[in-house]
Amino acid sequence: MCREHKWSAARVEFELALGGFNISRRTISRILLQLGLNRCRYIDLDGESNREPQEIVAERPGHMVHIDVKKVGRIPDGGG
Repeated sequence: MCREHKWSAARVEFELALGGFNISRRTISRILLQLGLNRCRYIDLDGESNREPQEIVAERPGHMVHIDVKKVGRIPDGGG
């Protein structure tokens, strides 16, 4: 089923749930691992990846900087 449709464990779980079978995604992942179908590149019969790499190009220094900020505690806006 996975090899014909190139479905992930999440998609297999969804399709089984539609059919009335409730199996956890982790169980499906373990079974796919045992079958050697746990990676996208393993699903395709000829070994081709179904994703294409993209080149990352920064327009200027500092353009590609990403910062995650999490506010912990009760710090008022503007600092403490």
